Order: sequence, then structure tokens, then C-alpha cells
Amino acid sequence: MYKLDIDREKFWNGCILAVIAHAVMTAHYPEFSFEQSWDGINYNVQNGAGTRGTITFHDELIVAAFRNEQSGRLHRNDLTQTAQKSLHNAPSAVYEVAMSETLQYLLDELDGQTIPLITTLFYCVNGDFVSNDNIEDLFEHGAEIIQTQLLGYTDEAMKRWQDYYEMTQEQSDLVLSLFHRKLQNPGTEIRLTQVEANLIGLENAEGIEECRESLEELGIVLPI
Repeated sequence: MYKLDIDREKFWNGCILAVIAHAVMTAHYPEFSFEQSWDGINYNVQNGAGTRGTITFHDELIVAAFRNEQSGRLHRNDLTQTAQKSLHNAPSAVYEVAMSETLQYLLDELDGQTIPLITTLFYCVNGDFVSNDNIEDLFEHGAEIIQTQLLGYTDEAMKRWQDYYEMTQEQSDLVLSLFHRKLQNPGTEIRLTQVEANLIGLENAEGIEECRESLEELGIVLPI
């Protein structure tokens, strides 16, 4: 097993920042709404190039699993065993969370069976992140999709999201405001004012609806 140089709080902050930036900017890019979502304790991320992943934040445990359709592991005979092998030495609590939460988002059909198909996985227990893969192999086989999230809440991470979504300064400021409010009161509903909603730049019905749905996954409510 490899011990990974990942900080739990930093990783959490990076995922929250990413999904808020995404939710705000789906107003302008509704066709990319599939790229990020939040479902209960599960953060889902994917791109249009065949890579997807789910990160489960469960109390003190984190389980992150990925499937990269370009990975050579997809062509190996032992693909059906990847999830089991990745969790072979994991504590029982990690295994249970992975099977009941994380891997449920990575199911696929193989030989007439619906099973979790992944190409790499890591988990955190007692503050330590570990994996059967080192960080280079993790990135090669799917985890590269969360490279920006692993930066946490940093100027570099925010700059990447600004560039990716071509944010205005007003949109960037709103994302940061929502990020800080979410961290301070994670379980409290956040209601945007009309002035804040106007900063998003809501322009069409499809964008408004996608933005509303993405924000509501985070407990953030647009004005009617």
C-alpha cells in the first residue's frame, strides 16, 4: 500500500470550491451540467473524455474511486476484481462505505452482470490516505480528473476554475462568497438575494434550471 500526501481538509475544501464554481456557471454552460454533482455524501465528477469518479465523504472516512475508459486496465482479464483488490486490505468500515455508496455510482454491465467497474481507488481512514497505486498511477488511471480539487482552496485552484469557466470578476467573487458561507454553516440553507442572482448572469431558461438544480444539491437556493 502507498501512503498518499493528501490533506483531508484541503481535499474537502477543494471539492466544495469546485462544485460551487460548477453550479454557478452551469447557468452559462448547461450542456456541461453532467460534469459535477453532489448527492448526499457523494461528490461525482466526470468529463467528456471517458473518465469519471465518485468521492464519498462519510464521517471520518473518505473513499474515492475512478474509471478511466482509456486505461489499459480496462483490457485486462482481472478488471472485475479491481474493486475487490483495491479494498482487500481496507478496514471493514471502508469496505462497507465503498460498496454501499461510492461504487454504486460506478456500476456497469459486464457479461450480463451489473458490477462496479473501476480502474483505481484510494481511501482515507484515521487521517491517512492510502492506495494500492502511487500518485502517478492514480492519475494515469483516473484520478487526474480531481487534480484541481486536490489543490484545496488556493489562488491557483480558483484561477483554474476562473479560466475553465471564463468567469467574470463578479461571478468569481460570488463563488468565493458562497464557498465561505458554506464552510461556516455547512448544514444551513443559503438563499441568494436577487442582487446575487443577477451576478450569475442568468440568460436563458435551460441555464437557469440547470443552475438552480446544481445549487440546490448544495443547499443553495436561487430566488424565484
